[in-house]
Amino acid sequence: MKVFLSASLLFIIGYTSAQTTIAVQDFDGGSPSWSFVNTNGATVTGNSAAGDRPASSAVYTSATTSFATVNTSSVLTFGNISGLGTYTSKYIEFRLASWSLGSTGNGAETSDAVNLDISFDGGTTYSNEIQVTGNLNAYWHYTTGTGLATAVYDGNNTPTTFAPGSTTGNKTTDGYSTVHLDLPNSCTQVRIRIRAINNTTAERWTVDDVKLIGTITAPCSPGTAPTTNASSVTSTNFCTSAQINFTPGNGTNRIGVISLTNFSDTPVNGTNYTANSTYGSGASVGTGNYVVMNGTANTVTVIGLSPGTTYYFKVFEYNGVNPNCDESYLNTSVATYSFTTQSNCSTPQIRSILADACSSVEGLDEQVIIENGANALSINDISLAFPSGGTYCNSGCGTNTLGNNPAYIAQLNAMAGCNIFTYADPIPAGAIIVVFTGQTPSYVFDYSPQCPSTQQYYAVFCNNTSTSGRFANSGTGTRTLDAIFAGTTESVTYEPSLLGGNGSFIDFDDPGNPTYRVEPTCVYPLGVELINWQASMMDNDVLLTWTTLSETNLGKFDVLRIDPINSTEQTVQTIYVNGNSDSRKEYSAVDSDPEPGMNYYQLLSTDRDGKQERSRMIAINTRSSKQYARYYNGTVIFGQALKKGDAVAFYNCEGKEIRSFGINEAKNYIELDLSPGISLIHITYRNGFSEVIRLPVN
Repeated sequence: MKVFLSASLLFIIGYTSAQTTIAVQDFDGGSPSWSFVNTNGATVTGNSAAGDRPASSAVYTSATTSFATVNTSSVLTFGNISGLGTYTSKYIEFRLASWSLGSTGNGAETSDAVNLDISFDGGTTYSNEIQVTGNLNAYWHYTTGTGLATAVYDGNNTPTTFAPGSTTGNKTTDGYSTVHLDLPNSCTQVRIRIRAINNTTAERWTVDDVKLIGTITAPCSPGTAPTTNASSVTSTNFCTSAQINFTPGNGTNRIGVISLTNFSDTPVNGTNYTANSTYGSGASVGTGNYVVMNGTANTVTVIGLSPGTTYYFKVFEYNGVNPNCDESYLNTSVATYSFTTQSNCSTPQIRSILADACSSVEGLDEQVIIENGANALSINDISLAFPSGGTYCNSGCGTNTLGNNPAYIAQLNAMAGCNIFTYADPIPAGAIIVVFTGQTPSYVFDYSPQCPSTQQYYAVFCNNTSTSGRFANSGTGTRTLDAIFAGTTESVTYEPSLLGGNGSFIDFDDPGNPTYRVEPTCVYPLGVELINWQASMMDNDVLLTWTTLSETNLGKFDVLRIDPINSTEQTVQTIYVNGNSDSRKEYSAVDSDPEPGMNYYQLLSTDRDGKQERSRMIAINTRSSKQYARYYNGTVIFGQALKKGDAVAFYNCEGKEIRSFGINEAKNYIELDLSPGISLIHITYRNGFSEVIRLPVN
């Protein structure tokens, strides 16, 4: 008899849902164990023989043992599980394999079957819900058979039947290795029976990892707040928009809030705020203070602003991954950043220039950033006279013309991960224009931190193939960029001696006053053009994939798992490469031991001279855990070590807190006297993920 979380726990305000293994029978002593009795059949270990099919393969899916039925009818009857009223999304699942013993010509026939029966009255009556049969000597393994025999409980005692196709032998997509039955939410107890039959010593069914899974509603509360605020806020200001950049703090996430007033309101713990980069459209913190970003980014482009207006911006760091549940905000010592949008908005304005390229090929890789005025602007009405390299326009400039490069725009968008760039003629009023000084830049600018984005940039390309810089960025004195937009002259002047090297931008306000800055992320990749860096779940593992378009002098990739809370990193896998490539290459790595909840990854590329470059950080929520606990002589022993920054709270079965702990160093035990019965352990990990596990105390 199993005892589970009672409904009285729900008096605690704030809840989170976590998928929980209520009971399991893996025939190896897995916990929480699901008791069973069997008629005929027996457990089996090890691998199949070389002459069997599947040959030389594990007869189990976890640990070392499964339950086998050979030349008999067997019945596995599992113990009744009660206390399921607080669980939702409940289901039964087990793994199934079919074997040919001693030859390649045996296996399951249509008369060989495995049945799943369900009882909700403690075993008095059963309903046969799923039946898997053989066909033409079919055999399959847990891994090579990928078929899913799934159904929803209907209680009519007529099973949903699954059978392999009409070809003999080994089965893949029609080898039903997973049996899954969804249970009604109304059930408060369940007992199951698995019946298997085959009729010869040359064939075998094996069953493993029989599980009852459900989603439990558990108490949630804000965890540990971050300790470091965001800093170094800067902005590039336009008439009706602003691009804001900052150095993030040590929260797993953050919100950006903007207002017309220097506000003192702060976000509320346990609250998730919906962001919208259009001013006034996101959730509000207090009154009139709008959330324009929410996530892991360190930049946001805010649109919908008013010209010539001062705005106030704050970044609030927070930890937590369960929305409207465990968010914990750092609300102290948060700095206020103010900026004023441009006011000269009727005509196009030069807002910034990249005067020292992010590569050694300056003439191709520099930029001019223009904010269009109140009217659409034809590209034929643009003229740019650079300090060096001549004037570019579409009338009177000879071969020095302005135009489109669809292939490079596609490359920019692929790198960014969203369609942030486009080409249009005429260019819409108020649009941000990026003029590239080369017809085909050698450098692929990485705008991925700005994706997803409601802002779109309009790309224009100078028909230039010269590698000589356009901005005469060395020496003394001043340099001037002269522009004509639909007959209106616009000029900006700067001093090259004030530039800070590669990545030097010069921003200009309405009167044309320059501000010099260096964009530290604007650095040429170390011999690799990287795209499609992403993470996805593969069962309980994290699959990391990326693509290179070219490689120069490259030595290796290190896949790093980042712990932003403790400022540590761990190498998941190292992949050595051949050095040089002009073709597309696909790479992958697997993290087989991810942390529960949010995991953060970076790709570190190292060339053969030892120079290194890091990719942007990506994140994925595993929403799973391998944690378990057992109690022995006044000590709670955890299967997975707790680490610095984790928090643990113990509750009795009535939902009352017994004691809570903050973890200051890695450990796998907590000394605590507990009364006999069922205790609940609520673990909030340092990355914000939380879960509830049951602890039987004898």
